[in-house]
Amino acid sequence: MTILHRIQQSSILLKSTRTISKKKLATAKEEQAKSAAENALIEQIVESSEMDIPDAMVDFQVDQMVDEFKQRLSYQGLSLEQYVQFSGQNMDALRENMKGDALKRVQGSLVLGSNCCSREY
Repeated sequence: MTILHRIQQSSILLKSTRTISKKKLATAKEEQAKSAAENALIEQIVESSEMDIPDAMVDFQVDQMVDEFKQRLSYQGLSLEQYVQFSGQNMDALRENMKGDALKRVQGSLVLGSNCCSREY
């Protein structure tokens, strides 16, 4: 194989890789836009709905969020205890900070669940 032939093959491979990368990027952008639109719709439904959410459901979601946060910290080589110590807050304050997002997650889940089950088949 000549050097010119190798360069041509490398050029073809590079063009193919660029094309594939562009397609993957376009697909990822489409998925991101679709997800953002779905989240906005869910948020609108939640805001226009009246729901009585039991504290136990919110507390359970906070527990889930603390576990997720703990997992992400461990990927960075930190423990939850170290984070709490470094941030200057205690676990109660951390949990309290998560309650708003936990409530939104529970409301979103309930909206999705009621939408799923209210359809007539």
